[in-house]
Amino acid sequence: RGFYQTTTASNIEFKNNIIDITREGSGAKYCLYFNTTASSITSDNNVLYISSSASGSNNVGYYGGAQLALADWQTASGGDMNSVESDPVLTNAALNNFEPSSPLSNNIGTSIPTVTSDFGGNARNATTPDPGVYEFAPPTCPQPSL
Repeated sequence: RGFYQTTTASNIEFKNNIIDITREGSGAKYCLYFNTTASSITSDNNVLYISSSASGSNNVGYYGGAQLALADWQTASGGDMNSVESDPVLTNAALNNFEPSSPLSNNIGTSIPTVTSDFGGNARNATTPDPGVYEFAPPTCPQPSL
């Protein structure tokens, strides 16, 4: 579970995050797990990625039951309408470099005025920051030759 809320709570904001679950195993896996539907949680502008494990179950979320894909999660929870279900393509997680490089993860965040710089001290985009701890520029795609 990338984010696990177990008891009833209110005024939780979960925004501009990257959840990348790639572990194998026979257990159930979830990006977001809201154990109770009575909580007040605003979740949005997130990158949610769960790779398909050969065993166990792989779900974007749990809200009143397992929600397989982002569309299922959005319908059940009413949240994450500006989130994406996509591999963030982390630079090198094995060496603790969690900077994303996927264009689908770029500039999908929402402004949080108190967060003005990223983990490396770089300025955050004031209107459309990147989710996660790094402000990044995805690599450019090579143009086909004519």
